[in-house]
Amino acid sequence: MACRRSTFLVLLCSFWCYLGLTNSSPIPSMRHEQLLEKETRTYFAHRIAPLLFAYSNASLSQSPPLLDPTYMNNIIHESASTYHLDIDCDLCKDIMAAIDDVIMSEESRDLIAVIAAEVCKILKIEDDRVCDYITREFKDEVVDVAALHYLSPNQVCGTLLGESCAVTYDPNSDWNVTFPSIPKPPVTPVNPPKQGSPTLRILHISDLHIDRMYEPGTNTDCGEPICCRSNDGPPAPGVPGAGKWGDLRGCDASLKLMINTLEEISKTQKLDLIYMTGDLPAHDVWNQTRSDNLGIFNLVTDLLLKYFPGVKVYGALGNHESAPVNSFPPTDVIKGDQSETWLYNNMVDSWIDKADWLPNTTRATIQRGGYYDVLLYPGLRVVSLNSNAGNPKNWWLRINGTDPDGQLQWLIGVLQAAEATGEKVHILGHIPPSSTLPVWSKNYELIVKRLY
Repeated sequence: MACRRSTFLVLLCSFWCYLGLTNSSPIPSMRHEQLLEKETRTYFAHRIAPLLFAYSNASLSQSPPLLDPTYMNNIIHESASTYHLDIDCDLCKDIMAAIDDVIMSEESRDLIAVIAAEVCKILKIEDDRVCDYITREFKDEVVDVAALHYLSPNQVCGTLLGESCAVTYDPNSDWNVTFPSIPKPPVTPVNPPKQGSPTLRILHISDLHIDRMYEPGTNTDCGEPICCRSNDGPPAPGVPGAGKWGDLRGCDASLKLMINTLEEISKTQKLDLIYMTGDLPAHDVWNQTRSDNLGIFNLVTDLLLKYFPGVKVYGALGNHESAPVNSFPPTDVIKGDQSETWLYNNMVDSWIDKADWLPNTTRATIQRGGYYDVLLYPGLRVVSLNSNAGNPKNWWLRINGTDPDGQLQWLIGVLQAAEATGEKVHILGHIPPSSTLPVWSKNYELIVKRLY
């Protein structure tokens, strides 16, 4: 029974770590994207489900031990020919029903991480080292979301496997923002500016993905999601190593490239504003800490202050700013160490208190959910959204995804006030609205259509 109780979390952890690794490639990876978007159900049914089905009916005390690689490998290949495609849905519902019995102890977390790492290795999802690190990185988030989720087995299995498994009903899955009763004013054509009108030169920076471990001359084909790093060693004989400034063969950007780029822009361009829309850390999502990501965050702040003194920078958070990646729990749902307070407080410290890019009026909404608005000039306002509130890979939203941190309802108020005073508004964000959760995207579209 103890084994069966752990099976749900093994499933979830394995699936979750797999999703986490799809965020680790610095360039579009057909292997990861195709598995995620086109083959996930088949992959689960033929590879993950048979292993977990066999595991859930075994005993930890049986011999040979379940964690023996040879034995686990036999389970995978033998059961794959026995259990067919339709087993995934029934299996999912069965093990999800055991969630209430799961004991969320530290021992359970460690066991789940060990088993998930072995599954990752045997299925060759990634290099062994990456499997070990990614399960360690995600284990606490997986267990905590599992402990707090309010979904029935049908709802969870419908989420994981699609409506062919279960038609879900989740009261959080469809929600609507509330608009004021003020009617939409008539749309008036905007005349082009007259010759000689003032202009703004804005630098837009996004997805820097700076790898402080980048090292020229290293192996570009290391077997991990990103390479060209100091721990990757030399390339194979006859194969050129990583370039001096960077490399397109599965590598992130070097700090040297970043510094040189900013230096050159500062010499050749006179900027009025800088928009920075997130994803500053590298793609090594299996081995990141909060300290690592804050280090990159603050380093970029220092570099922009150095090369563009006196130029205001308005930033938005990407999904990689958090550690683990995509982890943005709503502040009204998750408190304490698992909350995102560490990142939001650093935004305040770095962008308000140190750089003086943002006014104190932005402090409250940044600390609430990582979003804010600023009047740049008379008639022009910038809004920075934390689009992770609609990120499909942000599993904290499974607990409660109804307008996380009240951001979209807040946006209505900001845009309504801008409409009343005739302001134009620039809206910044990292994830395109069309790539967010359907309900979040729907509400955002309603807001823009009413208040554009």
